[in-house]
Amino acid sequence: MVKSNSKNLDKVHSQDQATSKLQRESRRENPELIKELKREICSLNYEECLKALDLILEELQNENVPLEHMHKYYLKGKVCIEHCETLLDITEQEILELDSDSLEPKGEL
Repeated sequence: MVKSNSKNLDKVHSQDQATSKLQRESRRENPELIKELKREICSLNYEECLKALDLILEELQNENVPLEHMHKYYLKGKVCIEHCETLLDITEQEILELDSDSLEPKGEL
């Protein structure tokens, strides 16, 4: 009985290690894919980027999406979020640079 439990524990441990390795490999970020996604997304405005994120979320909620597609959707979503944050940072900086009296950009008075 003890040998049987030991074999089962070894089998479970081996499966856990294989699953962990697969998860680590699937998390690796493909630099070429990220470059491609950035080129694709950089031309989007904020609203278009939010729509792209909504579409990605819809796809990820689909139960039939293969793992490799899920990873690509994850990376695309990550790039979209980074692009949205950049656009918001630019807008925030432009607002901070407005003259408080005229609401015109500073230096253009």
